Formats: sequence, structure tokens, C-alpha cells
Amino acid sequence: MADYTLLVEFVTTAGCEQRFLSLVEECARYSVESEPDCLRFDVIQDDELNTRVLLYEVFSDKSAFEVHRQLPHVFAFWAAAKDIIVSREVRQLSRTASYGRAS
Repeated sequence: MADYTLLVEFVTTAGCEQRFLSLVEECARYSVESEPDCLRFDVIQDDELNTRVLLYEVFSDKSAFEVHRQLPHVFAFWAAAKDIIVSREVRQLSRTASYGRAS
């Protein structure tokens, strides 16, 4: 599998969790709907620390991700969310296998 896969962990300002989720879910939905090379974009909130949100993003390759980063809906997300993000950590992953059922 040659996908370009990322795991992004955000910590948001307390009290802004729902606002952040709305912003990131809109960006994720638009990315999957409008970018043919955005294969998956999951938004996952930590059950114990609801200020922690993880993104699991899969693109066809690294160049597709680089295109994604330059699109207007991504710039709009950053502009709207930048003041409520406490921290962000990005990890590039190599998927070696995939099991399960589509959700």
C-alpha cells in the first residue's frame, strides 16, 4: 500500500471543543467530497480528554496531501481554528495492512 497516511493530534482550548469539532468535521467532509485523492479523513475525539482530537487522514500519495494543504477550505479551517488550538502533533504513518468493515 503506497498511501500517504497521517495521524494528527490536536489539543484545543477548554470550552471550545464543539466549535473545533464543527470546523474540522466540515473540512474533513469537504476534503473527502471534493478531493479524489483524499481517501479517508476520520475525526476522533478522546473520550476521557475531550479537548484532544485526532485526525486519521489517508491520501493516495504525498503529492495529493501537498495539494490538499493549499486548498481554500484548508486555509479557511486554519483561519477559523488557529486561536483555539493549544497544540498539534503530526505523525506520518505507513499502513501495512487494513482489516475491518466500511463504516
